[in-house]
Amino acid sequence: MVKKKYVMEASPLGPSRKVRAAIRKAIKEINPSSSEGCERLERLLSSKLGIGPDNILFANSIKELLFAITRSLKPKKVLIVGPALNVYREAALAAGAVVESLCGSEEDFFLPDIRILVEKAAGVDLVVVANPGRIVGNALSDAVLSELLDTLALKNCFTVIDESLVEFSGSGGCISRAVSSGSVIVLRSSAYYYGLPGLELAWALSNLTVTASLRQEVRCEPGVLSFAAAATAMKDKAYQRSTEQFMVVEKIRFGKTVGRIPGMVLFNSDTNVLLLRAPGMAADIADRAGRAGLAVQLCGEIDGLSESYLRISVMKHEHNLMLIRLMLEISHEKAGKGSNC
Repeated sequence: MVKKKYVMEASPLGPSRKVRAAIRKAIKEINPSSSEGCERLERLLSSKLGIGPDNILFANSIKELLFAITRSLKPKKVLIVGPALNVYREAALAAGAVVESLCGSEEDFFLPDIRILVEKAAGVDLVVVANPGRIVGNALSDAVLSELLDTLALKNCFTVIDESLVEFSGSGGCISRAVSSGSVIVLRSSAYYYGLPGLELAWALSNLTVTASLRQEVRCEPGVLSFAAAATAMKDKAYQRSTEQFMVVEKIRFGKTVGRIPGMVLFNSDTNVLLLRAPGMAADIADRAGRAGLAVQLCGEIDGLSESYLRISVMKHEHNLMLIRLMLEISHEKAGKGSNC
């Protein structure tokens, strides 16, 4: 029997009861058109964010929006701020762009050096940054991000900010900047914070000209169930409080455990994604965790990292404990082998 695997980054709480009820109701009312659900969610977001419906563009996934953006903008040179997911590079290369990356150092908690970023942005058409980061989980401060966007705008450079995990951080994000500027696009998703990876709805936020252009490149209309689930999730305050409390407790537990394991370092995160450095142990942890269906990824193929690093998603309490026991076992095994040499 194949074990069920966690979706990396997705909330372990899954969809709330209200969302599950909304999905059941939407199934009964399902029809060929999702326009009514789209309009309801547009009104909700417009009211919640203080923007117009034409500033919003829906799609089936963040990946679909990234490819639509590169098809629309046709950048010749793209700078990706990392460590970052490979999907950004894939979207840029699909549009024929030359791709460069800039990765923050461990000493700076993997946040980019803004001075170097600005220098590398010379001659770049598009900068892609996840804020909070989807590998490390940390976020740029509002002041630093604002300064960066000001500078990139002066260089006539577009900036895409992937805010897929922003709800975990409690930040309001860069929506007002994206709507008022002609050079910033913000991406968001229902997949991760709201625990809906199987019914993902993604949306891009920008000014009217940009969203109108992107609309020509989005090729599939999201379904009725995705709109119903997202709209209900965003109104569920009790679920949001439960998520915040759960993440605080589980992240503290991870931190205390890792602090007792020699050689391991767990980096601070503003989200449900944790980066762990475990030299000599990472591959074994990833292998055993993968066989157990746990949300652990070896980072050897991610720019700026190596196979000493693991990317972990906070999971259900019992599965977090399973991973903690697994890490302790491997650490003891390695220590035992060392003492027998």
